[in-house]
Amino acid sequence: MLIEIIQPWLKPDKIMEELGQPLINGIGIKTIQFKPESIPGKSKWPKYLNEKCNGLFLNLIDMQKSNPLNAVVRILQAIQKIHPDHFSVLESHFLDNLYGSDKLRIMLESNGNLEILIDSWAEDENYFYFGRKPYLIYP
Repeated sequence: MLIEIIQPWLKPDKIMEELGQPLINGIGIKTIQFKPESIPGKSKWPKYLNEKCNGLFLNLIDMQKSNPLNAVVRILQAIQKIHPDHFSVLESHFLDNLYGSDKLRIMLESNGNLEILIDSWAEDENYFYFGRKPYLIYP
C-alpha cells in the first residue's frame, strides 16, 4: 500500500505532530514535497500544475499489525483539525459510499470522538462473525 495525500495548503509537519508518531498500526507516515508536472499521454494538466505541494506518504510497514482504515481515519481527523478551513467532505457525500455509512462523515464534521467510531468497528465485526455462522459450509 502506497498512498500520497498532497495539497498546496497541507502542513504535514503539524499533522505529524498531531498524530504523535510516524507509525500508526503498521503504516509508516512521512512528510513529502511534490510539484505536479505535465506528463504527455498520462496527465497533461494535473491539478496544481507546477505548484509546490506538501503531503504525507503512507507506506505499509508491517502487514500483521496494519489497520489501514484506522490509520487513514486518524489522518483525516488530524487534517480536519489542523486545516478546518480547507478540509471538507464533498456535498455528494462520496465519503459515505467509501466508508459504507454516514458515521465517519458525521464524526469528522462534528469533531466527534474518534474512539467511539473505532470501538463500533469491533461490535460490527462481532455481529458479522456470529451472523455468518449458520451459512458457513465448514465451521
